[in-house]
Amino acid sequence: MVGYLSTASEDSAELPRLGSLADISEVAEVTGIERVVVTEQQMSELAAERLIEECKKAGLALTFLPQHYGLLGPGIELNRLAELPVLDFRFSDPPRSTQAMKRAMDVFVSGVLLVLISPLLGLQFGLSSYETRMLAASLLTGIPVLNLIGAMGSALTIGIRGGGLIVALIVLPLCVPVLVFGAGGNVPLVGAVLALTVVFAPSAAASALKIALE
Repeated sequence: MVGYLSTASEDSAELPRLGSLADISEVAEVTGIERVVVTEQQMSELAAERLIEECKKAGLALTFLPQHYGLLGPGIELNRLAELPVLDFRFSDPPRSTQAMKRAMDVFVSGVLLVLISPLLGLQFGLSSYETRMLAASLLTGIPVLNLIGAMGSALTIGIRGGGLIVALIVLPLCVPVLVFGAGGNVPLVGAVLALTVVFAPSAAASALKIALE
């Protein structure tokens, strides 16, 4: 972002004024810009047409920000109605039965199935019977903790662009102690962490969802 074009002569506090829209070709040649972003919502159709032609001649990429772009979130899709480009807001949620089934499958695959195959894992890695029991106990107590921490992180970042990366930054530091204690066979300590997360994680996730929906 090197500056802005405007008919007004005042400079903004952050970016310098490079000229008017009529100077787009000269400005592009001097500054070496590659893209023009239009934020003006009241631009006339004639002015927009002229800007498109100027950018085409100068070989510049052109982007128009839609009106009320600050309200647009990740649930927006660009579609066409006849020949008109439109922005569609998706408000429909999946049925509760679908959500419950999905959650049940998540819990079964991530928790119950791993605990059930823990004896096979013990045989594969040559663990003793005591170590295999400790492995099953660690999985049984540690997996719910990881699920609750993930739910809390997802609730905190709902509706935020790039939320997946932010979830990782929030969740990973909280999961590392659980993984370390679980790998070390410290089942009582993992159980204590499980008790804390069962008490505090649901209320924290609910509060985060309430804030995000307001």
